Amino acid sequence: MNQQIWTRYKLEDNQLHKWQLGDIQLQVSKVGKTITILKERVDEESPEYLYTTEDTEIDLEGGTKFITDRSQLYMMPAMPVYPIVFKPQDELKIAPGIQSTIYFQVPVYIQFYLGTVKEENRLIEFPSVEMSQTWFGEPDNGELALSGDRSILFTYRPEELKTNHVICPVKLFNDSKEILDFQRFLLRVEHLTLYAEKSYLCSNETRITFRGPDVASDVQPIKSKPTFSQHFKMLANPRSSDNRNLLKRSFHFLKSFTQ
Repeated sequence: MNQQIWTRYKLEDNQLHKWQLGDIQLQVSKVGKTITILKERVDEESPEYLYTTEDTEIDLEGGTKFITDRSQLYMMPAMPVYPIVFKPQDELKIAPGIQSTIYFQVPVYIQFYLGTVKEENRLIEFPSVEMSQTWFGEPDNGELALSGDRSILFTYRPEELKTNHVICPVKLFNDSKEILDFQRFLLRVEHLTLYAEKSYLCSNETRITFRGPDVASDVQPIKSKPTFSQHFKMLANPRSSDNRNLLKRSFHFLKSFTQ
């Protein structure tokens, strides 16, 4: 997977562009000043990224149409719009005084931009994987979130990553005097930056110091690219940069960390 996915594409008249990431197929055509973008699910999932072009005079049916005189199209990844709840498939406990880095896999959103990658030039965005909604927290004091993958990694293995997923490293330190029973974890992905190495995606690291279920813990998104590779390049800024809101809401979550 050495080919860059998230980049600029030149749209020619009467030419069809096709991408497949996982079980999602994207098609884009340009006829005159009309650009059509069509997203479909396919039965056979591709383990690798596929991209082809073909000449055609037939306009796509069933897609979203845009009238424009521009022909430069960018396909870019983005983090989901809601935080992600992870409930590990296997029971996980972290002993007092122990620090561990865990890698979570998050399906990205796909965005299309015309001309340049600016908010005002964004045509459309959609999730690459349909995730179910869930509620995190107490019934009267919680928030809407998405259910994440139940499998987690303890080493960075990009070769196991799907092309429409991003690896999110989280460094956990149990600074309490009790075992941290890792049952449900909320990762606020909307505050994370996206980086790319070839076709692999990774976010910046989140560091969490746990001091007990009834004590506020430290949450710190590290504002630098991942250190386990020298070839990461930044692709997308966080959806939200309001760190004050992040800390305030995360403290409530971390007080209920083992519930």
